[in-house]
Amino acid sequence: MFWLGLLYRDQGRLDAAEELMSKVLDIRTSLMGEESEGTLRVMEALGHVYRTQGRLVEAEKLILKVLDIWRYTRGEEHKYTTPARGELGHIYKKQGRLGEAEYLFLEALDGWRTMKGEEHVHTLWAMGDLAVLYSDQNRLVEAEGLQQRLLKVRRKVSGDKHADTLTLENNLAWTWWRQGREEEAIHLMRKCAEARECILGRDHEDTNNSLKALLDWEEKMETEVNSEKESGSASEGSSKGGEEDTYTSSYVHVGSDDESDDGEGVRL
Repeated sequence: MFWLGLLYRDQGRLDAAEELMSKVLDIRTSLMGEESEGTLRVMEALGHVYRTQGRLVEAEKLILKVLDIWRYTRGEEHKYTTPARGELGHIYKKQGRLGEAEYLFLEALDGWRTMKGEEHVHTLWAMGDLAVLYSDQNRLVEAEGLQQRLLKVRRKVSGDKHADTLTLENNLAWTWWRQGREEEAIHLMRKCAEARECILGRDHEDTNNSLKALLDWEEKMETEVNSEKESGSASEGSSKGGEEDTYTSSYVHVGSDDESDDGEGVRL
């Protein structure tokens, strides 16, 4: 029943997942006790469901309980203690408690590095959580640094065409755009959009996200260029033999005109 609850959660059927996991938790608590591994794993999964539902007080209470028991029974650096820290960090982040969230994300990252190494998928996920937090706080230099490291490792481990690699490219492009590095952002987003269209298909949500960002950015760049041209024309009469605007747009739209995006990269 627990695995079915996880399936419901992953499908977004949160009410069904909550109902099933609550039943499993009651059964396991009765049969195995609160501190058993099986009970705690269900408790943590239910806490994740609560967080996704926006029931943050209930989620925090449950995950704090899980984390305290894991720390007591397994120690500070354990394969169960560390992800519980990350889950609590996500709860604090949604509550706006960003300082506490950062502390927990850093602890989780250090734990995964110690246990699994720099290139393990769990280490990369923890690094990604921290990069998202920095981006949300507008700490773009720190976010970019983590994103660059993540992208380098992900390309090495998974290759240029892996979906996770492309997500990181999308996110880094968004960071560059927010930093005012428009040409770099557009170049990387175009690369990402083309790869996503090839691998995921034209109709995939991630493809559409990148395509719409690319279209929006190109339109903004074009508007800026046209505005500069108009300003130059207005002042040309007062200048001797004014120079011709030699700007040539190098930004080519990817695919047809039906792109759409939800700003995925800003949230990494």
